[in-house]
Amino acid sequence: MITRDDLVNRYGEDDIAGLERNIKDPDATATRIADATRYINSYVSDYLPLAAIPSSLKDATALVARYKLFKNKRPDDVNEDYKNLVLWLDKIAAGKLALIDDDGNKIDRTGDFYDTSFRSGAMVV
Repeated sequence: MITRDDLVNRYGEDDIAGLERNIKDPDATATRIADATRYINSYVSDYLPLAAIPSSLKDATALVARYKLFKNKRPDDVNEDYKNLVLWLDKIAAGKLALIDDDGNKIDRTGDFYDTSFRSGAMVV
């Protein structure tokens, strides 16, 4: 899982703090990160558990968490980034793109592509 610090490192303290002020929930960021982690896991469930979480999935989790922190209208670039991420995740889930680790190696699927049952597993970083 990523942390608030990861969001701040990626998007800046002003950006994340501003989004948090609009929500008025002290657990908003942690909740959005947990939601984003579950969302990403749903796309990569055939790869879980992972020995190490690739940076691409950490980045994806940060993007989804920030997207979910917006209370009102999201800027066009945020919507576009999210849309592109979903397209990428769809291709990973369908086996049309490989999931790559940080060393550039293809990560093998651990599950059956056609198995639609829920698999437990968390991205823990």
